[in-house]
Amino acid sequence: MILRELLGSVSTEPVRQAVRRLSQPGIDRTGVDPQDVERSIYEAIAGDPDTQALEVEATALGDGLVELTGTVPSDLDRDLAGDVARSVVGAEVVVNRILVEGSDRVASDPESESS
Repeated sequence: MILRELLGSVSTEPVRQAVRRLSQPGIDRTGVDPQDVERSIYEAIAGDPDTQALEVEATALGDGLVELTGTVPSDLDRDLAGDVARSVVGAEVVVNRILVEGSDRVASDPESESS
C-alpha cells in the first residue's frame, strides 16, 4: 500500500477498514476539520492524567487519518497515547509512530556517523 511506503511499518488491516468506512455512501466527512482533530487530540492527551506529561505530536493528514510522533518512556505510554487519540471524534485511523526511549532506534544520518 502507498501509505505503508510513506509512513513506514503500518498494519494494513486498520487502514483498509478506514478506507471502507470513508468510502461508505451517506457519510459526510466535509465537516471534519483536520485542525480541529489535532487540537482535540492535544486536549485529550493533556486532559488525561496518564498521558498529560507525554511529549507527543499529532498530525491530522486528512480524511480521518492521524499520525502520532514523539518519544515516551515506555510501551504502555505509547499505547495509552494511541488509545486516547483513537477516542477523538474524527480520528478514524491513528498511525502510532511514537518511539520508546531505550527500545526504539532512530535511523541516524550516515554522514554524521562517518565523522
